[in-house]
Amino acid sequence: MILRLLALTFSLILGLSGAFSCGILLFVDSPGIDPDPVWLVLGLLAGAGIGGGSLWAILRENRRWVLDFRDSFDLDPGANLACWRIPAAMWKDFTESERLRAEEERSWVSSMLGLLIGAIVAFVGWQAWGATTALLVGLAAGLASAGAVFLLEWRNSEHLLRHEAKWCGPEVTLRPDGMRIGATVVPWSHYGAHLESIALRDEDEGNNDYAVLEVAVEIQAQNTVTHTHRVPVPREHREKVASAVSHLASGTG
Repeated sequence: MILRLLALTFSLILGLSGAFSCGILLFVDSPGIDPDPVWLVLGLLAGAGIGGGSLWAILRENRRWVLDFRDSFDLDPGANLACWRIPAAMWKDFTESERLRAEEERSWVSSMLGLLIGAIVAFVGWQAWGATTALLVGLAAGLASAGAVFLLEWRNSEHLLRHEAKWCGPEVTLRPDGMRIGATVVPWSHYGAHLESIALRDEDEGNNDYAVLEVAVEIQAQNTVTHTHRVPVPREHREKVASAVSHLASGTG
């Protein structure tokens, strides 16, 4: 599968690069270069077709792999390290607390980004526009950026939390190569994925009903991104999950 993904990725890059190059030559005059516009249009369409087809194939390949991986939790239960079901009332309480935590993080991230962009815009325009105009434009740019980031993060977070809330107490399964939460799988043996850290934490809010399993998965593509997944662990399952976490944590780093 890795070889197919590499070939498709190369085809995607090649197709989009060709389409981009033809588009530049079609709309931008280059001294000494006078290609036939018909061939440029054909090249643009061909490159876009190759790139689009490659992207579709990559998404289809990844989707097929995810479905097979999800089914493997039931087909090979002997590989599971721990499995537990979260009561519906506990899941509802947990998703609500995660919603509040996400709101705090969104506010901080959007504020810092808005402040940074506003300062950059004001600094760049200080000489060209004057102090007053630069400050006003910087303030407007900062507020617009902060608002856009906040709304985007809010939309993504709300969509995810609404989706998770429908599970009504999902079953969670841990394996050496990934985790399944309800119908969602979190692999860390997939191409470009790596288990960065895993820990079982006791919340600091005096809640004695459950601990929280926190899993950080690093995804390496053009940029390295870390996704953190959190799920509650009822107290009666804590010892079994702690043993699985200790086993998985020994192989990270």
